[in-house]
Amino acid sequence: MLDIKILRENLDDIRKRLERRGPGSADGLDRLLGPDETRRKALRESEQLKNRRKQLSAEVGKRKQQGQD
Repeated sequence: MLDIKILRENLDDIRKRLERRGPGSADGLDRLLGPDETRRKALRESEQLKNRRKQLSAEVGKRKQQGQD
C-alpha cells in the first residue's frame, strides 16, 4: 500500500508503471486523488479562515483596550 503523499509526489512515474501492467491499470489514480485534493483544498481554506479570525480577534482586543468599542 502506498502513502497518498508518495502518490502525489510521484504521480507520473506511478502512472507509467501501472500502465505497463496493462491498459487501464492507472485509471483509479484520478478517482483516488480527486477527493484527496478536495480535502487538501478545504484544509487550506480552513487554515486561512482561522488565521483571519485570529487577526480580527487581535484587532478587537486592541480596540477594546484603547476604549474603542
